[in-house]
Amino acid sequence: MDEIQVIKADAPKVAAAADGGTQRTCFVIMPFSETTKDHTEKYWTEFYDKFLRPAISAQGFAVRRSEAKTGKISKDIVQDLAYGDLVFAVLTDNNPSVWYELGIRHTSRLGTVMAIQKGQKPAFDVQDYGIIFYDLTASSLPSTPKHELRWNATAPVR
Repeated sequence: MDEIQVIKADAPKVAAAADGGTQRTCFVIMPFSETTKDHTEKYWTEFYDKFLRPAISAQGFAVRRSEAKTGKISKDIVQDLAYGDLVFAVLTDNNPSVWYELGIRHTSRLGTVMAIQKGQKPAFDVQDYGIIFYDLTASSLPSTPKHELRWNATAPVR
């Protein structure tokens, strides 16, 4: 029992909601660095800053992703995966770190939304789960969320 309390003591802090309660959290797992010639580090940064974060924040979530920094970030990531109300996983380009983190989340709890770029095939093991297929390029990143993303982010967290 003490071990569980120690882990929970390190759980990510949540922001205060406008109504004085606590705001639900969403942790985004996605590539950071270049994965293809079209999906550069700049693309992924803009994908998060211009599309994902605004779309998910609009649904009332405090949104974050791990940031590149020196030292071990594994503990922070595992905490976010274990305790976040929602995890949004971008499966585009089959990034090994994203798959590893998604596996951790799947063993921890439900409340995961997966997305992949239209034209790419999801891995066999997750094909039966609901997956959002998006059609965005570096030049077409929207400033407003698509309806499909909005619907999935507001679905009850199980």
